[in-house]
Amino acid sequence: MIFFTKLKKILDKSFLKELSWYTIGQTTVQIFFALGVIITSRYLGPDNLGLYSFVQNYLSVFMLVAVGMDFYFTWRIAKSEDKIKDLKEYFGHKIYITSSFSILGIILAWSILPSDVALMSTILCAPLFLSSFTAFFQYAIVINKARIIALTQILSSLTLFLMKVFLVNFHAPLLAFVAVSAGDTFFMVTLLALFFLSNPEIRKPFFYASFPSIFSTIKFLYAIRFMVISLALWQLLLRVDQLVLATFSNAYTLGIYSAAVKITEVPNFFAGGIYASLVAHIASTALRKDDHSKNSIRKVMLLYFSSGTVISILTIITAPFIVSLLYGPKFIEVTPILRVYALSIPGMFLVYHYLAIYAVQGKHLQQAFIFSLGIIINIVLIYILTPIFGITGTAFATVISYTFMSGVFYLHMR
Repeated sequence: MIFFTKLKKILDKSFLKELSWYTIGQTTVQIFFALGVIITSRYLGPDNLGLYSFVQNYLSVFMLVAVGMDFYFTWRIAKSEDKIKDLKEYFGHKIYITSSFSILGIILAWSILPSDVALMSTILCAPLFLSSFTAFFQYAIVINKARIIALTQILSSLTLFLMKVFLVNFHAPLLAFVAVSAGDTFFMVTLLALFFLSNPEIRKPFFYASFPSIFSTIKFLYAIRFMVISLALWQLLLRVDQLVLATFSNAYTLGIYSAAVKITEVPNFFAGGIYASLVAHIASTALRKDDHSKNSIRKVMLLYFSSGTVISILTIITAPFIVSLLYGPKFIEVTPILRVYALSIPGMFLVYHYLAIYAVQGKHLQQAFIFSLGIIINIVLIYILTPIFGITGTAFATVISYTFMSGVFYLHMR
């Protein structure tokens, strides 16, 4: 009770209002996501779902650098006196980078992947440059536009869900579902960009601000290289189990495992909501060394951990019902994997917390080292445990990796 009483001091009305809008938006997104999973998974089956998950993970590899930029500019804009100028610079740098990686992803796909998988990868990589509009999403977070974010998320998720319903009803091929999946990377943020640019007070200074040159983008990437490396490793960590599993398993096995991963990723919206709602609070307290600030950061950490633990327990208890509801009898093998994988949720939540703290404190090199250890441990354990316990062992390897990292983060912060 003492903890929750003290916690109220940092969770003021503005935080709760922002969090409620983020929760509404993300809850709606996850509901439509779950409904989309139900109809698409039952329609596609484990084999096609495995291929579908692989090309999505392939795309994510080429978004690693962009994620590093997102974190950097979120905190830069939060502390900026000229937010529109920094927003334009952010957008300019990102459109150069995403366009380059879009081309690289397509070239590599046709060089190393089977032609059918390369075609699916091309469909996903081609519109990657439109993800540059995430600059407006980060801007909206910083200026506390949670309601606008929530409304665009609802509109976007509803539209994409209706498209999936249409595809299922008309017995569309896998390529069509991949094309709709490509919309997930840019549709919502494009709507958000159109909203902000419709406002003359934002549009005029945005277009008048200077557009960065490609040479300044290269210099910028070099300047934030440690942050980019750190966050690229984090994104790799989120998918390394599926990428490694794909090297020695078939599409069916990968589809079963990916189904469990998709379920456990759903609660991340709450961790993301906490993160977005506390950007200003973390920015103002993480650099201070006084006892009050340290206690405030510790309470936020406990908020992440307790939320993740509750969700983990509920997932373990309700796993059979969740699998039956979402996937049907074809995916009954997912249940034990889901129960094991759910143990990683508290660790996932804590990683969100330490991402914010380390971003403010500029400890990117230390963060990269910890993520590297987590990736190495995960890969080694996957090759050791999977042959013994099957893909349940793969899930357990991920649990150990997240638990190890959260412990190292905690000890390093003390």
